[in-house]
Amino acid sequence: MLTEATYKDIDRILEYFYKFAQNISFDEEIETPALRETLVRMIEDPKSTIFLTTCGMLGASIVPKYYNSKDILAVEMFMYAEDGKGLTLIKAFEDWAKENGANSTVLGSVPTKRSHILEKLYQRRGYEKREVAYARPVLR
Repeated sequence: MLTEATYKDIDRILEYFYKFAQNISFDEEIETPALRETLVRMIEDPKSTIFLTTCGMLGASIVPKYYNSKDILAVEMFMYAEDGKGLTLIKAFEDWAKENGANSTVLGSVPTKRSHILEKLYQRRGYEKREVAYARPVLR
């Protein structure tokens, strides 16, 4: 069953975030009050959504491209699915993007042992790798 998140789902979403962080060996601190505040904003924002399945989530927002305001993107901000419902979440995201006037959808991926599986799924759905991001702490 797929639903859109409400305030009562926030604790469940937080649980998924912690599971996601464990699965990918996320080494950054998750500040629960800040994350909770972000989730509240997303639930309230008509240009954002959080989809839930029995054991998964996908959060996304609608934004214009920074260099072309007519090109509207639906950007996945986070996704976690332990119940095999990842494709259900992606399809809901794509439908939501279309309903909200997006021209393109953007899905992200973090490096894991299963990244190649996700990459193949994305490619089968017509996604192309466009950008790879690199991060490091600011040196002081």
